Amino acid sequence: MPRNVEMKARLRDPEATRRLVAAAADGPPATLEQTDTFFRVAAGRLKLRECGDGTAELIHYERPDGVAPRGSRYAKAAVPDSAALRALLEAALGVRGSVVKRRILYRVGRTRVHLDDVRGLGAFLELEVEMAEGESESAGVAEAQRLMRTFGIGDEALVAEAYVDLLEREGPSAAKRTPRADGAPPEETEPMADDDIRRLLREIRDGQREHLAEYRRVAERSLEIQQAAVARQEVVRKVSKRLALVVGSLVVALLALLVFILARFWRLIFT
Repeated sequence: MPRNVEMKARLRDPEATRRLVAAAADGPPATLEQTDTFFRVAAGRLKLRECGDGTAELIHYERPDGVAPRGSRYAKAAVPDSAALRALLEAALGVRGSVVKRRILYRVGRTRVHLDDVRGLGAFLELEVEMAEGESESAGVAEAQRLMRTFGIGDEALVAEAYVDLLEREGPSAAKRTPRADGAPPEETEPMADDDIRRLLREIRDGQREHLAEYRRVAERSLEIQQAAVARQEVVRKVSKRLALVVGSLVVALLALLVFILARFWRLIFT
């Protein structure tokens, strides 16, 4: 399972921090519009992320709360129909809350640096140090702490909780709740067990594999049809070429015969 080491801080001067991050970044940033809908689960956090470009993914992650750099294990899967999946998970699990944000994403080496403007909360910086398989977590912790110092972030600005937790704690009314289709508030449901979450993720993954296999079958069939059409065109070309050769030979033979007849019977005809 992929791992990150993460840190989060609240920003007093977002523009000053942005300049420091841009100076250290490997290249220009990407701007992302994201809406994260969190569902009630027994362990970790489960969210459906819907992006402004129409893409979406389901993400489950486990990360202890705390201001110090902490490891995060996560799994994610692309979602072709986010609206349908959101309705399904809402009915099965219940919605805990929704986080709407504009994210400016920089890369500094292997670290994703997020400058987030979160609706109802304000400006934050978030680091995600991508860990290699088998790598000690301490290396990621050291890198996250170094970058925080580079960006001028002091310990007093560090945040221990996820955005959805902050929304719940700092203002329950700020945490956007997704209503049911009939307009009623979401029902409280029992959290889904870890096995059920894994099963749901497997079903999504299997569905994606089926779609990919069907696409490959269609592509292979299309290629076969194209190849057959090319082969037919080649046969027609060869037949046309041979037919033209035969017709040309017949015309030459007829002309030769006509010349012979005229030469043979010229005097008989014109005398």
